[in-house]
Amino acid sequence: MDLTQELTYLKGVGPSRAEILAKELNITCQEDLLYYFPYKYIDRSRIHKIAELQQGMPYIQVCGRILDFRMEGEGRGKRLVARLADDSGILELVWFKGVKYVESRYNTKDLYLVFGKPAQFGNKISLAHPDLDVANEGNLRVLTGGLQAYYSTTEKMKNSYLNSRAIQKIVVSLFQTMNERLPETLPDYLLERLRLRPLNEALRLVHFPSDSKALKEARYRLKLEELLYLQLQILR
Repeated sequence: MDLTQELTYLKGVGPSRAEILAKELNITCQEDLLYYFPYKYIDRSRIHKIAELQQGMPYIQVCGRILDFRMEGEGRGKRLVARLADDSGILELVWFKGVKYVESRYNTKDLYLVFGKPAQFGNKISLAHPDLDVANEGNLRVLTGGLQAYYSTTEKMKNSYLNSRAIQKIVVSLFQTMNERLPETLPDYLLERLRLRPLNEALRLVHFPSDSKALKEARYRLKLEELLYLQLQILR
């Protein structure tokens, strides 16, 4: 498999995003993307009820439908507010930027998985600039399957809607196109002796870990390989 191919033709990229990835992160080909690892992981296996949410809780996930959208405030305080409902209550979702994009992308028909950090505004709990995904079978499997990867992005990328979630979707596309196994870079005897994950498995798990144990093993294998090659270069 040729991982030196440009990202332009990968699903979810295109010329504009490919240019931004190259300028902002120096990601110019599929191999660069494959080795652009997440910087943190958050457990999204639990879906909370809206009635459970309180000020001070960490990042949480709820599932519901948007009832309506409305504009509130003036000047710098102007914001788009959407009311999200599940069978336990109603939650406000708030956006101060990207209002036109939000209004054009989300609707009152679909069921959404919503992820963000609860904050209290007045006597109401709200989520500011949350992540929203349609709660279809594919997204439910990816987003509630365990640890969720988060990728570093720049302000310019975020302004172009190329956030961590967008990068994850592109990485999903990359793995879907990888119909061949990557050549193993370490000898079999070393994999067996050190009980290391195979390269393909380690790369997939570092982007989409099934649990913390699998993630630890995947990162260990990739880090050990990096150290081995550094030692070889020094010996030369």
